[in-house]
Amino acid sequence: MRKTIWFAGGIAMSILYVLLVGYLTLQVIGLAAGAVLGLDNQLTAVTTPGPGLLQLGGIAAASAGVLLGLTWATRRADPANRFSLRLGFAVATTAQVVAAFAVLSQRFEVLNLDTGPAPWVEGWLTRGGTASVVHLMLIVAVGLLFTRREPTGVKPTSVKPPSIARPAKHEPAEERRP
Repeated sequence: MRKTIWFAGGIAMSILYVLLVGYLTLQVIGLAAGAVLGLDNQLTAVTTPGPGLLQLGGIAAASAGVLLGLTWATRRADPANRFSLRLGFAVATTAQVVAAFAVLSQRFEVLNLDTGPAPWVEGWLTRGGTASVVHLMLIVAVGLLFTRREPTGVKPTSVKPPSIARPAKHEPAEERRP
């Protein structure tokens, strides 16, 4: 039962991550063109073009959060639960990447300023699923599935060789005279 919960947690983390990266990527693209996009990916305002540093920082922070969630935050969890979380993340991320490529292959067109990007979740999914940072996190998650490390604080099961004590210094005993 616990493994199922961890697996579902990995799926939820993946969905949130991919869609957030997609949303923030669309914001960066819009800001580079001087457009402010709403949640529905439609133009809401016109602004001075800029790099979208806040959004890029958000993508970096989300990626760092996922990396911490897959590694450091779960270091004390049971190895089976940790594997379930990573597997859920990898499976869901793979599914979203495949779905993004499938949607793009069926609906690809040059970005038209009259229509803009795909609306809502479709736009977030296509941008998030094709983002290289998402692909990198997928590679990291798959790599973590094949690594085995004992969590911090767990003593190894192997036997330590006995320590060799330094020999005691032998000094001649003082002679006692009656």
